[in-house]
Amino acid sequence: MIELFDGYAIGADSRQFILKKKTGSVDKNGNTIYKELSYHKTVEGAVRALWFILTREQAKANRLTLTEAYERFKTLTERMENLKLKVEE
Repeated sequence: MIELFDGYAIGADSRQFILKKKTGSVDKNGNTIYKELSYHKTVEGAVRALWFILTREQAKANRLTLTEAYERFKTLTERMENLKLKVEE
């Protein structure tokens, strides 16, 4: 599993990559429980899906001017680009 940030991770099975988020719970063996959010053919697809999720969360949780939204989305995009660079290395 690839641990990202803010409780997000990318898991995989034999066919796909799975974007997940920690639920805050653990199973009877003490393993972290994740909620599966979406399924992707590539890691890049999962990272892109996370960007869309996080931008929607920002828009939903905050009342922003267009300028404020732009700055927050720009910061988020830079954070995701840094993540993408780490995945590619």
